[in-house]
Amino acid sequence: MTYIFPLLLSVLLWGQAEDDFFKFEKIINPDRGYFKDYSDNEYDSQNPGQAFYVYILDQISKEPLRYDFISTERVIYATDESVRLQKYLYETIKDPNQLSTSLYFIIRSRSKTALEFLPESLKKCTDDDLRADLIKTMSSLDYNFIEKELKGYIGSKNKRVRLAAIRAYAKRPYARVEFLLSQFKTETDRMIQMDCFNLALGLAKSSYSDWAPYIDSTDDEFFGNSIRKILSFDEANNLKTKLAGLLQSKRIYAKLKLVESLGAKGCRLSTADKVELLKQSHSDSFASIRSVTAHSIGQLGAPELEPILLKLASDSISDVRVEASRALAFFPSEKSFHMLVSLIHKKQSNLTREAAYASLLNISKKLKLEPFIGPYITNPDQKIRLHIFRLIDYLKISSYNADVKTQLKNETLDLNQAAALSALVTGNEKDEPLYLSYTESEFALCREQTARAIGQFDIKDGYAIIMGYAQKDKDVIVRNASTLSMSRIGDKSFASVYLAILKRTNYSGKEFLSAVDRSYVCWALMRYKYVTKDISKRLTQHITQMVIQTTMGPGYDSNDVRISACWALVTWAKRNPQDKFAVDTANSMVAKMLTNDENGTLPWSRQIGYFAYQAGQFMVNKPMRREYQEPNGFHFNFKALKKRK
Repeated sequence: MTYIFPLLLSVLLWGQAEDDFFKFEKIINPDRGYFKDYSDNEYDSQNPGQAFYVYILDQISKEPLRYDFISTERVIYATDESVRLQKYLYETIKDPNQLSTSLYFIIRSRSKTALEFLPESLKKCTDDDLRADLIKTMSSLDYNFIEKELKGYIGSKNKRVRLAAIRAYAKRPYARVEFLLSQFKTETDRMIQMDCFNLALGLAKSSYSDWAPYIDSTDDEFFGNSIRKILSFDEANNLKTKLAGLLQSKRIYAKLKLVESLGAKGCRLSTADKVELLKQSHSDSFASIRSVTAHSIGQLGAPELEPILLKLASDSISDVRVEASRALAFFPSEKSFHMLVSLIHKKQSNLTREAAYASLLNISKKLKLEPFIGPYITNPDQKIRLHIFRLIDYLKISSYNADVKTQLKNETLDLNQAAALSALVTGNEKDEPLYLSYTESEFALCREQTARAIGQFDIKDGYAIIMGYAQKDKDVIVRNASTLSMSRIGDKSFASVYLAILKRTNYSGKEFLSAVDRSYVCWALMRYKYVTKDISKRLTQHITQMVIQTTMGPGYDSNDVRISACWALVTWAKRNPQDKFAVDTANSMVAKMLTNDENGTLPWSRQIGYFAYQAGQFMVNKPMRREYQEPNGFHFNFKALKKRK
């Protein structure tokens, strides 16, 4: 008997088609399919498409991979024959625990075949826990329960049976609100009682008369849970006086839910009534009520409530100010702008500043902020100046370049200096000496912006700087910015630097260059016009040769490096089909990365196999597919290999 369940599981899993597990998205012309907004000329000029490289870099940097999946729950699609084995279990096994386990597989199988024998099993069942599992299973398979039958189970003394039957009843077309509410009133178990109440809330077939009694309920929890439903009926317009009286009471939870419902969709109260009630609640002595009031005002968006929201933004409690800051995003006006800027002050909490800045970005989509920004560039508060620089950068404003340059000379904090430099680069300020003056800055963020400016403006005096940064700077953000700038410029002299970075590994304690640097170089090589044979050979070594011998076997380069190295080879071969060495090397590497052989010379994972498959399809101009992936561990082998030099 012990061996039946392992056998059952193997039968359920055997023979299931891969297409049953995965949902594929086929893309014709892979480098074009994801970027349909490109015109033919733009697309051809990219050769084979800069945007596609960005897409690849974006994909290989995501851990774990996430793709469209066939449903929110992993499902076993079993054959009818394998499900029929369950019937054998019901006829031969008497252990309720084993039977419940088999029900688990039936639920996951989603097979209608199970309905051939489950109803009979339910009638013969004597164990309450198993009976509850059977009702749950049959309900999930959409079995057509007779109303009288389910009501009989709802009267069971066993809590699990009652709960399963109530949930099954709520799914049937004949389910009625009055029955669930009557069960709610007579139920003794609190959990089942609340389940009845919540299931009744979810039913569409209800009327105001079903819920009207709860407006006078002294139980704040029931009132709070039902108030949104009550306000969704037209009759709610007659409750203004009663609701106003409630706001004068000390029933905090009830008031909280009421104010929350005023800003929710579906509330049938007139806008005027909502405004009056929110005007009343904004001065409540409890901060939680004022906080929810700010949130509801934002959801409602009534212009006449803006003065109240500005008042709440100056509340003495931080939580209220945070909600008011978020709500101001729905009121794009000059007053809102100045209030939000004041909330970025250094004396405010980090959460308040973050909420205020996010709202500034939101109102910038509906209101032109450029005329209001100028005076804040020289504001005495360093936090305000920092966020103003960031706002100028975000809006890509160039009219304040001169003011930002002047203020930059007075900034001492690295964040402010970097933000000002970034705003100037985005604003297309081509002051080369200014950027080069920060070459030796002790702040990594400033060196990063220097590297970025050299690439964007093609500053020839900065070539040696970014080549040195890419190899020797101790901060990864500076090295990566330098690599990207080198990629943007694409000078022939960078080939030796790329090769040098690829040859540096991180297994020695004295090395600070990491797999991230090698991955960025591989990405840059996807756009580089001077990929030599030495570089191609080095890329193959990153795919096929070990970095260091570990106790678990040879340790290869990271997934990101191996994948991006493969794509660098493939894109070079794609652009240069006349280069036979490059084409042969790319095809060879794709074939090696597709191999799933634990006894071979390479570790393998589904992530490696997935992107190698995509690269192979790209090489031969065939459609690509996106597939749900579960990150798997490496399969290490113990075959000794020569350490990479």
